[in-house]
Amino acid sequence: MKKRRVLAFILILLMILANISFASAISADPNPDPDDMAVYLKGNFSGGNSAAIEGDLYTALGNVQISGTMQSTGDFYHKTGTSYNYPGWYDDSYPGYGAKNKVLAATVYNESFPTLAEFPSIGNYVPVASNQNQSLVISQDTHFGELKISSNASGRDVVFDVQTKDLFVVADKLSITVWKEINVVGTHTLFLYVNDYFGGNSKIKPFLLSNPSGNPNQIYIISKDYLPLNAGTPLIGHLLYSGIANLTTGGYAAVTGSVITDAANVSISGSDPFHGLFYAPYAAVSMGGSAMITGRLVADSLNMTGSAKIVYSDQYSTLSLPDEILPPKYTVNTAVYPLGAGTITPASAEIEVGQSIHFTVTPAGGYTFTGFTSSDPSMVPDEGGNLTVTGNVTITANFEPTGGGSGYAGGLLGEYYDSKEPVNPTALKMKRIDSSIAFNYGYDLSPDPVIGHENFSVRWTGYIKPAVTGDYIFKTYSDDGVKLFVNNVKLIDNWGLFTLNFELADNSIHLEAGQYYPITLEYQQGPLYSAVFLFWESNNGVSMGLVPGGVLYVTQETHDEYSPAKYYNPLEKAGTGFINKFYTPAGWISDTPEAEEISSIDYAWGLSAPGDIGTDKFYGRMEGDLETKYTEPTTLIFTVDDALKVWVDNVLVINEWDWHNHETFEYTFNAVAGEKYRIKAEYADFGLGATIVMGWRSDALGSEVIPKEYMYNNLD
Repeated sequence: MKKRRVLAFILILLMILANISFASAISADPNPDPDDMAVYLKGNFSGGNSAAIEGDLYTALGNVQISGTMQSTGDFYHKTGTSYNYPGWYDDSYPGYGAKNKVLAATVYNESFPTLAEFPSIGNYVPVASNQNQSLVISQDTHFGELKISSNASGRDVVFDVQTKDLFVVADKLSITVWKEINVVGTHTLFLYVNDYFGGNSKIKPFLLSNPSGNPNQIYIISKDYLPLNAGTPLIGHLLYSGIANLTTGGYAAVTGSVITDAANVSISGSDPFHGLFYAPYAAVSMGGSAMITGRLVADSLNMTGSAKIVYSDQYSTLSLPDEILPPKYTVNTAVYPLGAGTITPASAEIEVGQSIHFTVTPAGGYTFTGFTSSDPSMVPDEGGNLTVTGNVTITANFEPTGGGSGYAGGLLGEYYDSKEPVNPTALKMKRIDSSIAFNYGYDLSPDPVIGHENFSVRWTGYIKPAVTGDYIFKTYSDDGVKLFVNNVKLIDNWGLFTLNFELADNSIHLEAGQYYPITLEYQQGPLYSAVFLFWESNNGVSMGLVPGGVLYVTQETHDEYSPAKYYNPLEKAGTGFINKFYTPAGWISDTPEAEEISSIDYAWGLSAPGDIGTDKFYGRMEGDLETKYTEPTTLIFTVDDALKVWVDNVLVINEWDWHNHETFEYTFNAVAGEKYRIKAEYADFGLGATIVMGWRSDALGSEVIPKEYMYNNLD
């Protein structure tokens, strides 16, 4: 009996031990929650040296390799058949080491990575440029072609204002060439999408995006490249990286929030601290040095060395992303036909989906408003001028002359564009009166040196007045595309790229003798050969032939304004800058300058001085000829610290010869495009800060530092 009891005890003990062994091999939780994992992997894990994981690790398909004195306080989950290797001393009973070999019969790896190549969508915003010459406050949704941050001087702060609404900002290019603190002010959310970066030495300068709220959900940066951050000053916000193969932190990153990337390789080194979700499902991640993630890591594989550490936290374990970075808006442009016949307001607008807009039309003297036409037939304003906008559209207010057309001159107005579509105002290079439409430029010629012989377009507008009543058929001969409208009826639509081609209108149009009918011909030229001709015939004695110039008309005002041709965006300038000379007080003006250069006037010396001048007190004289871009009132803008005098064509126009702390002075004159104006500026620094910047502003220019290409000296 005693022997039987012993055998029974042994059997029970063996069963207990077997159960313990079974439990250690098969997880009690066959489907652990990924959100409960400190590390969630698809592939292999390796850890060594004194690296540590405080929390659980899950790998769906990979092996687990532990070496050195690595520490772990959680469980390790891996698939049946994969290896789990660790030092001989490393077991569940070792104090402070809680790693358990959790073998799963089946594993899964769930990923829901946002498709950043397509996200976020950008609304129909026109890119604009910024030039940080003054304080830059961004409070409206904006699409920047370039967001430039080039000065850390006092008074040139950069602020994202989110006090009243969420702010959506797109920067095709973010150019930061100085160390700069950028402030986020308010309680709403900033979404900043950056496609490309530029900075000194081909790398963007590290900067601080200040978030006083301490709430990471207030800032989202969606980036096509790695965004360097100021060492020791953490970003509080979420970073989303797309379109890069490798992400290397460089040892100075510090982020509180989620980091999401589709990179293939991620290297976290130095003392990088990340607090939140680090989501890199496609990446082979390496952590070294004393880098730390407090939160969770999702990756393809992980290698930990040094004293790198991952500490589990459920903070930011999920991330809510917007559907689009800029809310959709439609661009509404307007036009007046014929030019000068009246006005339409607003001239342009950006309208959110489903919103309405009201147009006000005012005829000029001698004209009558005849109605609206639209680039989209589904969007035409009603008789009251009201329109519900459902897409991008151009609305034209049409007028016809009153009083029999006594003020007309022959020809049509030609608008010449340096693009294949005559719709981009920035591509407009020239307007002139053409007596008829009969041009053959061949392979090498162009309408004017202002545009090339390929990839241009023309729009001719005016009136046609037949001498004979009849039903008219129009015909074009062109290489490449044409569109023809007569009396606001589209007669020919042959748009595209092809070789010399005749196009006959499908329908005739009835025209009365002596009546003026609006006419528009658009022409598109792509590569190679270029030609365009306009023909007509009627059923009442007009044989097929060129439309003669004698039946084509524009208003007298239009003829007078564009005869001769008027040019826009003149050819590239060749200036190299003003001659800028600098003197110490002892050698003031009369002696040889101690520093001299040919450049634009864009100086922010701070507490230093130009060249080898070793004093904080100096004088400067800057002079040359300034060529203007546009015929319109233009304002010269000078920002100085301290004293300034400015002459324009030998007339003193600014006299501020006294202490000034980074103040701005202006002078406005009626500029004529292509004209040169003699400019002389004298400057003095009386100590401390030293700055002089010369810019200009007008309706067409916007506001910018004057490029040196428009500044000439006697050496040019």
